[in-house]
Amino acid sequence: MTPNESAGKNITQYRQENDLSLAHLAESSHLPVSRLCDIEHGVGTVTVQEFCRIARALECDPCDLLLSGLGMTRKY
Repeated sequence: MTPNESAGKNITQYRQENDLSLAHLAESSHLPVSRLCDIEHGVGTVTVQEFCRIARALECDPCDLLLSGLGMTRKY
């Protein structure tokens, strides 16, 4: 699984855990539904700006979305 696919899978997981529809996340992140769908499926490259918008809309840290998708956690 590529890093984009892992991050996309994690975004989907966070979205579903928070009972958010793709349409609601799109509205909250100011991204088109079609773009979010591509990101969740690991299609193309997500920009840092898009990734931060999604994390903000999911009320989580962007690092957590990346690291848990790679099977890692942050160490403080």
